[in-house]
Order: sequence, then C-alpha cells, then structure tokens
Amino acid sequence: SDVKFWREFKEQISEVDIVIDDGSHKQKHQITTFKELFPIVAPGGVYLCEDVHGYPENGFANYMGDISHNLNEHSGYTRDSKDTLTKVCTPFQSEVKSISFYPYVVVVKKNDRPVEGFVAPKMGTKWQPFRP
Repeated sequence: SDVKFWREFKEQISEVDIVIDDGSHKQKHQITTFKELFPIVAPGGVYLCEDVHGYPENGFANYMGDISHNLNEHSGYTRDSKDTLTKVCTPFQSEVKSISFYPYVVVVKKNDRPVEGFVAPKMGTKWQPFRP
C-alpha cells in the first residue's frame, strides 16, 4: 500500500509486460498496486491479481467492477462517405482490451496498440424497416 515504494520502483522499471499481484491479499493494497502499476503495463500486456475473495464486501472486486463499466462508456459516433459508423473510443477504451473476472482472479488486458474507434460497416444496400 506504500505509494512511495511504487513510485521508486517505477523510476527503475518504466515498463512491464505482465504483473501478477500475489502480494498482500488486503483490498486496499490490491487497489494501490493496480493504480500504481497498471500505467506501466506495456501495450499488449496483462495485469493479473489473484486472491480476490469475499463477497459482497471485497473492495478490490468492487473497484474493478466499477472500472469495467468504462468499457461501455459512450462518447459519440462518426460516419464516413460510405455510411460506415464508427464509435469514438474514450481514452480508457483505447487502452484497455478487456477486464475478466474468474474465481478469485481479475485479469486486465491492454490493447496491442491504441484503438481509435469501433467500426460498424453498413451491410446491405437499403434499410428495410421491421413491420410486424
């Protein structure tokens, strides 16, 4: 839970491919470690925290659940000349590929490279409205 320790660590290690948090199983420590180390996980990298247990009072699981909602945040659309719809990514969506929950484990994967948008190409030639 010592932020100073992690800041000194990051002065020596600027990027990592994977973090496996098998340290303290206290939720406060898990949250601090995630906040301090996830920013230095390399593109395409993985952050894994184990021993995430206790429901409903597990603060780390709740924290990660709250963060996972950022994957569904809406920031607008653009359309090109072919009527292709692109959902504009938030900075979080651009960086984070997925957050997965397993029994006692949370895994956060980063995108290999920043994502600018989610593309939904137009299919077909004409909109056919549904008529019951």
